[in-house]
Amino acid sequence: MNKSIVASLLIATSVSVDANEKRHASAHVHGLNNVEMLLSQNQLNVMYQMPMVQINAEHDHDDHEEGGLIAFIEELFGHGHDDHHDHEEEEGHDNEHEHKESHKDEHGHEDHDEDKIVVPENLSEKLAEFKDNTELFKLASAAKCSIVDYDSELHQVSSESKHKDIELSYQFKCSNPERLDSIEFTAFKHFPGLNVIVLDALINNKAISKKIDSDDGKVVW
Repeated sequence: MNKSIVASLLIATSVSVDANEKRHASAHVHGLNNVEMLLSQNQLNVMYQMPMVQINAEHDHDDHEEGGLIAFIEELFGHGHDDHHDHEEEEGHDNEHEHKESHKDEHGHEDHDEDKIVVPENLSEKLAEFKDNTELFKLASAAKCSIVDYDSELHQVSSESKHKDIELSYQFKCSNPERLDSIEFTAFKHFPGLNVIVLDALINNKAISKKIDSDDGKVVW
């Protein structure tokens, strides 16, 4: 379904395949999501793409908010300047040095964390939650679109990168497709690190290509 959306959008908007490949080659950018929409009669297909690290960032943000007060109190009362603390600090520096050394390969290069694939433990549960599309976007209510199919998958960004993207595919049936005239991206509320969503759509024979930022997550056409 994803390939058919892309192909239809390319044909409808007269965009070359080369230009499209260049856009998607740089699509994996932290803080950037890509969305493609295609309405054919009363069937609406939506593909939502985000970097997998975005899920990790959301998890880290929640942990920070939940433990913020406790962490502050522990920091306030836990930093004595006695000998025991100084001894622990010295051990900490030694452990940190050993940790850095262990991340070097036989050539002496450090193995940077950013090159590793970190799959969130709750990824399956999170992807299942996205079946409720209102976690990411809301369609114009007047169009009366009901979801009939949903799928999610991970894919490698490129053969030279260890980064992965999440692709979410939705299929809707719309009772009033002619009234599908807007979309609101609620993803900005759930992902603090999300800055821009790039939308490419073909709705009621109208081609839409737009960059949406967090200041105004709603698009009307």
